[in-house]
Amino acid sequence: MSVEFDDYRRARETLPSLPDAVSEICATESAGFCFKRGRSIGANSYQLYFDQGEPFFGHIYDRKHHPKAKRAIPLLNRVIHLGEEKRWPHVLLQWEDFAGSNAARLLKKYRDRLCTFNDDIQGTAAVVLATLLAAIKAAGTKLLDQRIAILGFGSAGIGIANLLAKALEDDGLTEQEAKARIYPLGRPGLLVEGAEGIHPGQMEYVHPRKDVEGWQVADAKKIDLEEVVRNANITVLIGVAGKAGMFTEAAVRAMAKNTERPVIFPLSNPTSKSEATPEDLLQWTDGKALIGTGSPFEPVKWGDREICIDQTNNSYIFPGLALGIVASKARRVSDAMIMTAARTLEKLSPAEKDRNANLLPPLKDSRRLSRVIAEAVAREAIAEGLSELKESEVEAAVAANVWEPKYLRYVREY
Repeated sequence: MSVEFDDYRRARETLPSLPDAVSEICATESAGFCFKRGRSIGANSYQLYFDQGEPFFGHIYDRKHHPKAKRAIPLLNRVIHLGEEKRWPHVLLQWEDFAGSNAARLLKKYRDRLCTFNDDIQGTAAVVLATLLAAIKAAGTKLLDQRIAILGFGSAGIGIANLLAKALEDDGLTEQEAKARIYPLGRPGLLVEGAEGIHPGQMEYVHPRKDVEGWQVADAKKIDLEEVVRNANITVLIGVAGKAGMFTEAAVRAMAKNTERPVIFPLSNPTSKSEATPEDLLQWTDGKALIGTGSPFEPVKWGDREICIDQTNNSYIFPGLALGIVASKARRVSDAMIMTAARTLEKLSPAEKDRNANLLPPLKDSRRLSRVIAEAVAREAIAEGLSELKESEVEAAVAANVWEPKYLRYVREY
């Protein structure tokens, strides 16, 4: 069933009656319900899917900068309130495409109140960590050997930094030491004490002014990417700036002097906004860069070989993550469950067996990958006491929640 609302008034009037409508819809063994908000109220959409009488997945979008977007908030709060009530005990709410200023705030507000995650923040972070771990293994180095620059430090950049910092802590660093290995760059350049335009969400990663004392820079008040790469000996460069050409030739060539196999992820999409093209990155590093992109790129011819470019896309993560949460009926989505999804994907990397292979498995295997990730996530939920499922029931529970397309054979009657 699909219901579309063309105006805000009708959406507000109809929403309180949704549980009754859902009860009727879910009378069948497998039923679905979709609630969409129209463009007139900000091009947001809400989708809630139900299985055997219980909602198990919700997907919320937010169209940025729409003049009527603020009118969506009361309706959003009502949907979430229903999710908090006992009528929808196993709802999973997934946030998608919310403006940076709203994304982190809403996740922080609701993540301890119901089962929810933000794909742009946590899904992206997980696939970045998985690809990075695969890359440094292919390079024959360790995570603790890396010094990481993140260009673009909004909600996605901060989410990536948080998961990378936790991985560094898992490898033995203190929280402070882990965050000191990460060099965030925003509009004012390197985020360092005294720089203009730093917002509260970025403060945990702002470097003390003493960290850059003695650096060779043109302007200590605005330290650019090339200067950070040279002075901090950056070995990993991640871009979520949403602007083409931000990874300059000078910065990348400087990076190639810091490490034998620089890891470079221009993650902005579409292709027209990618921080650099794989072809340029390979040219500037003499073919040594290990690359993951946010947009799809064709393989690059380099010498006598063809280098396939891995698309570091969160579609590797969220299907398996959501499946594991749904199958286990987890009460919350923990940071450890996100980390488990990332580390499971890393173990599925072809580079585990061949350092010259791709960093990520082919997306055509996504159904198999998702089931493996789902089972790992479900087991983590059980280990944390967030699920009543038993270890022995995980595989069957995941399988029971996987839709298998089966088509009847039609015979034409003459």
